[in-house]
Amino acid sequence: MSLCNRLGANRSITTGYWIATELLAFWQRIPAEQFGFRHPRTWTKAAPEVADRNESVGLMEPLRIRESSRHRTMLTDLAVELTGKSAGFRRSLTEGVLPALADLVRAMNCYYSNLIEGHDTHPVDIERALKNDYSADAPKRNLQLEARAHVTVQKWIENGGLKGRGTAVDDIMEIHRRFGELLPEDLLWAEAPKTGKEIRVTPGKLRTHDVKTGRNIPVSPGALLRFLERFEAVHSKLGRTDGILAAATTHHRLPRSWTATVALPGSCLMQCCWRL
Repeated sequence: MSLCNRLGANRSITTGYWIATELLAFWQRIPAEQFGFRHPRTWTKAAPEVADRNESVGLMEPLRIRESSRHRTMLTDLAVELTGKSAGFRRSLTEGVLPALADLVRAMNCYYSNLIEGHDTHPVDIERALKNDYSADAPKRNLQLEARAHVTVQKWIENGGLKGRGTAVDDIMEIHRRFGELLPEDLLWAEAPKTGKEIRVTPGKLRTHDVKTGRNIPVSPGALLRFLERFEAVHSKLGRTDGILAAATTHHRLPRSWTATVALPGSCLMQCCWRL
């Protein structure tokens, strides 16, 4: 059966995924002021040779749903419901079904995560890419290679390849390195906002120039490290419920606008948070 057919036929078995996306959608609709965030401490300035416009890491806040939020109880209930349904669903499966189901959900995650980035790779083309069957059309082939890279990195995380908690600076850059190294050359270039000059992305390295991603101009390169360090500090000691909620908030708060010019696979970030 093709991946397209399986996506339709097995929609009922992806309850946990859909609850997680609902959490993310809910989080995106909540004004930041309702969480009562405070600007964090001032961080050490970057080296002078890298442009730093001294953006406050408060631009990325709130990174968590505060205990005092009026939405906290409802979201916690959703997280508990997700945990219960996931555990029950896992017990209902035979061992022989698990690998096939994991492949299906991994491909589905890839499709929706890349679609958010404006990269519409049809599920049939994702399935073909996983079988090393690539299109003769260069742009279409590049998207297939991107999808394959996404699935490969997600599987690496699931198999325990990431030794840290997943939200540390080193872990984020390792995910970035592995993903970027599998991308085709055409997808490793970004545009300078003022000159339009193309700048090559180095997988696993923070950029040293301003770039433009779509209509967004990310924070200055000198600010990247302190943004990532703030992100790591906030997520370093989360409990199980907070880890589930962080799967949604992390997906929203760590887009490519804040970090590097190659977007980290969204479902890979969510996978890291499930491991907290």
